[in-house]
Amino acid sequence: MAVDVDTLVELVLQRLLRPRVGLLWWNETLPSTRMPEEEIVWIHYLGTKCLPRESVRPCTPLAMLDTPEEEAKTLTLLAIPRCRPSLLQELVTGIPASPEARLVAGCLARGISVVADTNHLASWHSWKGALGTRLRNAFDELESFGMILVGREAQAASPDEFCGAPVNVVSQTAATAVMAGTRPSAGPDDLLRQRKDGPFWITWKELAGHVEGKTFLTLPPGARLTAEAADRLAALRIAVHREEA
Repeated sequence: MAVDVDTLVELVLQRLLRPRVGLLWWNETLPSTRMPEEEIVWIHYLGTKCLPRESVRPCTPLAMLDTPEEEAKTLTLLAIPRCRPSLLQELVTGIPASPEARLVAGCLARGISVVADTNHLASWHSWKGALGTRLRNAFDELESFGMILVGREAQAASPDEFCGAPVNVVSQTAATAVMAGTRPSAGPDDLLRQRKDGPFWITWKELAGHVEGKTFLTLPPGARLTAEAADRLAALRIAVHREEA
């Protein structure tokens, strides 16, 4: 039987070009039906003590991996349905000890977006006082790492909130990548920048006070925009240039 090599190559390329999206499951979040795979290759990861189901086969128990963080090399994106608070705690402390936290840390270190469902934690954002402030700061820090927290109460900063503010009220990411002098709109608006090792993320909250009157922003090597930042810049018709290393 003759083999249509061109057709075979096309099918292989289509398969390779499909995004590989990791899904992190626990027993309480396991789906009852299989995920559709027409356009996406789903990579199922099981958290500690999570028992596999037919709906997530084939799957990889993270506890069996010596280096869960290395999985980031194969992923386009990582999604976490109903993210456990304990995982967020590990990331905020900077000590990702569990296999689940090491997987997320590996993705963030390589600039792979991590989408975490936090709808079940929505009521936390109404907390007042010092604890409420500390909680919101922790969520801000997670977003600065490159995480997308689905369900978080919208807290977009207005440009006036940062006008005239000293550098120390903005995160280190903004201080090293966003603070800029002003040039006429005819030319690019360059950003003051400082080289950083590895990828880092810039959120809209950090950009909000520094884009008024700009038509062009230059991002330093390693800088990446969160989804909200990219969308808002596009809505303001501000072009983004990524400087090569």
